[in-house]
Amino acid sequence: MRWVAIDFGRNEIKAAVTSVDGKPMKLLYNNNGRMYSYMPSEGYISNNGRVYMGMDLPVVGALSPERISEIKNSHERKVLLNKAFENINEAAISHYDDNSIGAVLLYENIKEDEKNEDSIYSIAKSHFEEVQQKCASEVLTSVLYSNEGTSVVIDISLSALQMSLVVKGVKKAYIPSNELGFKTVDISEIIGYTIPEDISDGELYLHGLILENIRQCLCQGKVDFALLDVLDIEPANEPVIRNKFEECMTRYLFRCFDVCTQKLRKQSMSWSDVNNIVLCGSASNYYKMKDGLCRFLKGNGADTNTIKITVYDKDAQWAAAFNTLNLPLLEEGGVIVEF
Repeated sequence: MRWVAIDFGRNEIKAAVTSVDGKPMKLLYNNNGRMYSYMPSEGYISNNGRVYMGMDLPVVGALSPERISEIKNSHERKVLLNKAFENINEAAISHYDDNSIGAVLLYENIKEDEKNEDSIYSIAKSHFEEVQQKCASEVLTSVLYSNEGTSVVIDISLSALQMSLVVKGVKKAYIPSNELGFKTVDISEIIGYTIPEDISDGELYLHGLILENIRQCLCQGKVDFALLDVLDIEPANEPVIRNKFEECMTRYLFRCFDVCTQKLRKQSMSWSDVNNIVLCGSASNYYKMKDGLCRFLKGNGADTNTIKITVYDKDAQWAAAFNTLNLPLLEEGGVIVEF
């Protein structure tokens, strides 16, 4: 049996498969001869009942917020999930040239009811030969630390801060904070740019892409002058922009780590009880991330020499999906879906 690892995020569905040499890689979808790894976690159902997912959405003009349905919250969730699983299964069969595809549902907070016909588990069962369920944070720590001691997985994504407490390979707590997403770091304010009020939805979308690219450049300790020029920002302001970003990131990260501290206290624990820390998500590629965490931990009386800190400079969803494919346990089961 062949395996595909899938993560249903709030914004995007991310699926990984194994390459010829046994390494995880992104699953590619064929769209009129062009291959894409991108599939939004949204869908569109036309008046005649046809379901559109992934790169089909722009074709029907369904990227406008009022026309799309986000899978998790939609009353049409079952229809959209069936279409998503259908697309993923077809792409995996094409990738492997094998019709035997298994599935492991990767969850974080709630394990799906296997007896509920409308559950994600049951819907996946109708598309894949085998379905299992696993926990994303347990996957990360088992690969990185072989289930050693107490681990904290801190995922700072665009939409939320999420912390998982894993003790000897078993998740003990999962704490999301929807008020601290990385998107709350306002790049337009940092670079001194005001988005015009009278622009179209298409122009607003392009502005969003430009600002996000600038954010990622700043995370890597640089500024893309071409992007600044598009927004008519003087390149001479680059040192000021970089300093403002670093000051903003320090405040933001300390707020995130402080929330994690509070959550640990509710578990009657402190940072001194932690053996391993995994940092992942959209903010994890900030080049001063590890230094910032060490400064915070020392300020809270923790000995940073006794804590192993791993920074994933990639998306948390991809990290979980790729690492699951690397686990020996996948000899018995295989696709991941986080919901």
